[in-house]
Amino acid sequence: MPKYQGQPFSCVNPRGRFHTDTSGQRNPSYPHGHSPTLGSALPAALWVDPNDQGSLWLEHVIDTHGGGWEPFWFMWYDKHGNPRLTMSGTFDLAALSAISASLAGFVKGHD
Repeated sequence: MPKYQGQPFSCVNPRGRFHTDTSGQRNPSYPHGHSPTLGSALPAALWVDPNDQGSLWLEHVIDTHGGGWEPFWFMWYDKHGNPRLTMSGTFDLAALSAISASLAGFVKGHD
């Protein structure tokens, strides 16, 4: 996916409906590590690959169709802030809670 308005650590999906919310309007909105680009929902990457410094982020997203919801997505970037994904999937806070519970159950089953 391309960067949103050419900003590192941001992206817009191919049809332009969704893009990283770099406005800083969502609370909290954090920069992506060393990049000043806002939009991360967390103060740090979820994971940084020790081999190539690519990183996984939970981001605030804008739905240009509106809809009265606050979407998120997980986004992979290379160390320069270029998106590594060709597609996106958005979800709301309730879905994020379900995703988190599912992951926690998986981890607990593999302790």
